[in-house]
Amino acid sequence: MADVELLKAELVKTHRLGKFIKAWDPQVMGVKDAKPRTVTDGHIVSDMDVAIPVRDGTILRGDIYRPCHLEGTKLPVVFNYSVYSKDGATDIAVFPPSAGFDKARITKDYEFEAADPGWWCRHGYIVASIDARGCFQSDGDKSYYSRDVGIDGYDLVEWLAKQSWSNGIVALYGASGYAMVLWLVAAEQPPSLAVCVPIPASDQSELLTTK
Repeated sequence: MADVELLKAELVKTHRLGKFIKAWDPQVMGVKDAKPRTVTDGHIVSDMDVAIPVRDGTILRGDIYRPCHLEGTKLPVVFNYSVYSKDGATDIAVFPPSAGFDKARITKDYEFEAADPGWWCRHGYIVASIDARGCFQSDGDKSYYSRDVGIDGYDLVEWLAKQSWSNGIVALYGASGYAMVLWLVAAEQPPSLAVCVPIPASDQSELLTTK
């Protein structure tokens, strides 16, 4: 407790945050059962909990967001390869004002650190948010930043490129964990991957050698 009081005193001196912010308490959250369905809400039609097989037969699950005003048009796909849950396991309400997170700029379908379907669909893109192997609604055993993640990503990119609503062009997008996974997929060189947008990312070696 003395360390906490010392930290509070130092924060007051620096005027960086203005107040002490308690860390998040650990939480155990159950994962709801997959429920494939199509929902139309506003300008987006969403295919939820879509089952996507990868090469070893494991089923991964994703949500596909498509713009209503371009229904029937083949469009490029922005791919959120999720290790944080496609259904939004990170509650953005916990961020204090000092974090500089502008909640007015996001829509209800936003996943923390990923492409926001509400924005991208309005601008003529499809957004696919897919849980990685062993994460949340996807089957299989989780693999932490290994080549297995990249191989699955290759299969997911090519699956997205071949769907009836896709024009065959796929982009990977995201920050932090999304961006680290992005590099693993890019290393496998899926033919339909046109662009990668990491914001920002580490290749893990920096973290492992400086901690």
